[in-house]
Amino acid sequence: MSLGELGQLLGGGGFLGVISLLTWYTTNRGTKKANETDNLKAASDAWRELGDDLREEVSELKDDVEALRDDNQRLRDENARVRGVLADMRRWLAEFAAWEAHGAKPPPPYTWQQLEARLETITITGEKQ
Repeated sequence: MSLGELGQLLGGGGFLGVISLLTWYTTNRGTKKANETDNLKAASDAWRELGDDLREEVSELKDDVEALRDDNQRLRDENARVRGVLADMRRWLAEFAAWEAHGAKPPPPYTWQQLEARLETITITGEKQ
């Protein structure tokens, strides 16, 4: 083999080596970019799903809060009615005490049984107690 043939063989091999190296670099670079794009898309999809889940959870929590507000208002109304009943009972007892202090028979209801019967007719939540 002559020196010219050897140079031509190495030159052709070197050229093929450079081509192979460039092909590997561009393919590897393209694969990395594709992988990065796939990873970004997967991360974006995961965040989108998480956002959807959180929106759904926030919506459910808002519904729960609204239900609690309704319950709270109902309990406040019921509490006001109970306070009214207790105020009536205190007033009746004060009237009984005043009548008894003067030695007179109090107005109806005269007895505890009658007072209890009257209390049973009082409604707090709309139903007889």
